[in-house]
Amino acid sequence: MIGSNMVQTVLTLGLTPNICLYDIYEPGVHGVFDEMEQCAFPGANLSYTVDPAEAFTGAKYIISSGGAPRKEGMTREDLLKGNCKIAADFGENIRSTAQMLSTLLLSSTQLTLQH
Repeated sequence: MIGSNMVQTVLTLGLTPNICLYDIYEPGVHGVFDEMEQCAFPGANLSYTVDPAEAFTGAKYIISSGGAPRKEGMTREDLLKGNCKIAADFGENIRSTAQMLSTLLLSSTQLTLQH
């Protein structure tokens, strides 16, 4: 689970105690939140939401591992079409809500084109 690994790394390194998990898929983000709550990181201030305005407003950093996984029967083109839509929506939500954003890191091997 990429999301939980990134959160664990941020908390273990002491980069920030304040983390808001965001995903458009509520059961997934809720599961990562529950997992992190049980990891006993003292002083961690964790929250989660499916509302981009709540997640991004006031954010200084946004780290995304976003994108849908490839499903059986999907072509690479199908995957890229879907993930391009996800990335475009994600970018628009950031643009409209995170006015003071200083760093954005998008990391998704699914969006990488190989020739």
